[in-house]
Parts: sequence; C-alpha cells; structure tokens
Amino acid sequence: MQIENSQIEKPESLNKLLLISFIAAVKVLALVHARDGDGRHVNTVFNKNEIIVLKLLDKKLQGKTEKQKNKFKSETLGWASWVIARIGGWKGYKSASKPGPITIYRGLEIFYNYVEGWKLTNG
Repeated sequence: MQIENSQIEKPESLNKLLLISFIAAVKVLALVHARDGDGRHVNTVFNKNEIIVLKLLDKKLQGKTEKQKNKFKSETLGWASWVIARIGGWKGYKSASKPGPITIYRGLEIFYNYVEGWKLTNG
C-alpha cells in the first residue's frame, strides 16, 4: 500500500488510510492461507457482487486440461484464492511455487477493477 510514500498530513486521514491498508492486508493473508484449500464460505471475505464477478472470472480462467482447472469447491475461500492468484499472474500448475502475498495482492488490485467494471454495466 506504500503508506510511507503517502503525502497525507492530517492524522485523521492517515488513520483512515491505515485502516484501509489493514483491511486489504487481512484479505491478502486470508487468501494466502486459503490457497491450500479452505472450506470457509467466500462471503467471509467478499460481498455478493464480488462473488458474482469471481464466478465469471473462474469460468474464464479455467484451462482446458485438468491441471489448469480450479480444483476447489465453488464459493469457498480456496476457490476464490485460486481465481485471485490466477488474475495476479500465477499459472496454476502444481509444479510452480504456490502463490504468495504479492501475487494475491496484484490479483486483488486487478480483481477490484473487474468489479468496478461489472458494477458500471450491471448497476
């Protein structure tokens, strides 16, 4: 989040930025933890509209081979972690290292752009 590069001078505004950064960090850590398969429902991290976009992206990101399919049960955190990691640049192969926090963070940044686009077209 590069808080140290922020040019915010008001303490109240800096506190808001810190809170937003903390929320983002918790999401990233939850998804990194879920990459091995977390059965918790996806709504512990994402709202209804975000889940719709995750479903659409999951269909788009599935590869043609079994190795490139999302192996996790739909609407679990493990499933969402797979989708976000793929958006963040992870290839999805078992031979590749597991997606880390930077890949997940990149994926979330891109994901929220998709969510904004979906909201613009679907209200």
